[in-house]
Amino acid sequence: MNAVECFGVTADCVTTVEDGLKAAAASDVELVLFDEVASGGHGVDPVAAFLDLPSEPEVIIITDNADMKSAEAALKNGAWDYMQKPFSCDELLLVMSRASEFRRRKLQANREVRFNRDGIVGNSRPIRKALELAAQAASCDANVLITGESGTGKELFVRAIHGNSPQAEKPLVVVDCATIAKPLAESMLFGHDRGAFTGADASRKGLLRHADGGTLFLDEVGEMSLSVQKKFLRFLQEHEFRPVGSDTVITSSFQLISATNRDLDRMVEEGSFRADLMYRLKGIDIEVPPLRDRRDDIKAIAAGCADRFCEEAALPMKRFSPCFVESLMRYDWPGNVRELLVVMDKVLASARSYDLLYDFHLPPFIRLSRVDHALRSRGGKDGAPELTSFRQHQADSARAYLDRLSRAAGGDKDRACRISGLSKSYLYKLLKEHGVAMGG
Repeated sequence: MNAVECFGVTADCVTTVEDGLKAAAASDVELVLFDEVASGGHGVDPVAAFLDLPSEPEVIIITDNADMKSAEAALKNGAWDYMQKPFSCDELLLVMSRASEFRRRKLQANREVRFNRDGIVGNSRPIRKALELAAQAASCDANVLITGESGTGKELFVRAIHGNSPQAEKPLVVVDCATIAKPLAESMLFGHDRGAFTGADASRKGLLRHADGGTLFLDEVGEMSLSVQKKFLRFLQEHEFRPVGSDTVITSSFQLISATNRDLDRMVEEGSFRADLMYRLKGIDIEVPPLRDRRDDIKAIAAGCADRFCEEAALPMKRFSPCFVESLMRYDWPGNVRELLVVMDKVLASARSYDLLYDFHLPPFIRLSRVDHALRSRGGKDGAPELTSFRQHQADSARAYLDRLSRAAGGDKDRACRISGLSKSYLYKLLKEHGVAMGG
């Protein structure tokens, strides 16, 4: 406390996380010094709670027993720094000074940047962080890599970045790397001359030329073959290429945005993706969070869907009962925003005559999440809930959902995709990961 006061600021000292959150919420707090031991050994878990405060303070964690895993978790959760005792007052003041200066510049930059969300709903900390990076990407011509699970809304971010960029009036050219036949991939990207191969009855410009001056979006870039990766990397290095079967050198300049739901780092280790290309793609790396990590946004997304439906159908606006909202919040949404929108469309279509929606209107597998939580909260020794790890609970919930989905779809994978809102590739991944069999 003495060291903090030497910094020339007013400081409050509390002994619990709960008191700290109350004190911070009551004033415009700039910095939070979080002592793990003095705060009851909560570790890095409360970091997100402090960062979600309206004043958006920077959090510095102080610990007696530092280790790399804890430090990594703290920094990934948004902490400014992770300091191990003992340290001098000068060391602490230096870290505080840098954190305070960064916060001031960050808030100033956020005020100056105007970014049209273009359909991206939510104000949770994870989505705000992704939007800040998207605003940075729109203000420059750096390559952008957008990662995230299927259904999180990666394409919305692509369109928002393009729409807020200087080349917004220029074309946004979309390349779906997962659906382009491998023999035709080079021709689609780079174009070809007439007679370059069997069936090439006319010359073709290629998508790289069509994107000149605008934005090229490589969707599912992890599906790109190694041979095309090699040629595309050469283009990124030299900014020029030759169409298939041609000696003519073509130049094209555009902002490159790539997206994938796959782990490119793991693919590099496995040898199915080039490391040098991955590093080129990661100019600005934006991770779109899964819906289970931004639960505070679920109600707003559902409400926006309901408002659009009612407006288009000329119906009175819908309201949500507490049990309806709780069921939405308790469910893990393996299909993310896409699954939520599919569910809401079905709910709204079947409840047109209701002005207030109840959890009864939701599919049983979603309502079960709320019931399961209620049962667990009443169970266990001495009335305390018996809990598995969070990851195990997620895996169990996903496996149970896939079992129910398989029965509801009659084992038909195409129907399962329509019901769940999952892409077929992500459904296959989940089935394999959780050992669930589904025919069709």
